[in-house]
Amino acid sequence: MILAIIAAISDEQERLRVTEIYEKYGENMYAKAYSILRHGHDAEDAVMCAFERIIVHIDKFMPGDIDSVAGLVMIYTKCAAIDIYRKKKNHSAEPLGEVSDITQDTADEVIAAQTSADIANAIDRLTEMQKTAVILKYYYGYSSEEIASLIGSTSEAVRTLLVRARCRLAKILKEKL
Repeated sequence: MILAIIAAISDEQERLRVTEIYEKYGENMYAKAYSILRHGHDAEDAVMCAFERIIVHIDKFMPGDIDSVAGLVMIYTKCAAIDIYRKKKNHSAEPLGEVSDITQDTADEVIAAQTSADIANAIDRLTEMQKTAVILKYYYGYSSEEIASLIGSTSEAVRTLLVRARCRLAKILKEKL
């Protein structure tokens, strides 16, 4: 199905770039989605949703070499998987309330508007603990429990640290808009 969507892209350069992204990261995208959803069909749907977002925001993926977009591709995949997970679980109310609403809405805007270099620069402006937690969680894919054991903290403290880091990142990146 993804190949059919790729074939429908009218601009040849964009089609080649999306094909290149699919060939290089397709398996990693599926693995990331599957690690969140634990269901093959749902993981495929998440990869499909991520590619839909990639195609919509293809201008963010055009410059530079293919390795420079890896982080953004995986962020799109993770967000798509989390969206599917939330829909399946029918979570109507999030426990973090106002903060979660701000970070989710802002994250969607920011991811669409920023390059991976802007995101890396924003991460550099976080505190050392926030930076460490964000990199371990979103770049290396560690769970909150694994991060807690690595930094000598509790998983709840790590989750709080990550919420605060996401809020700070959203604020930093929104300033650039």
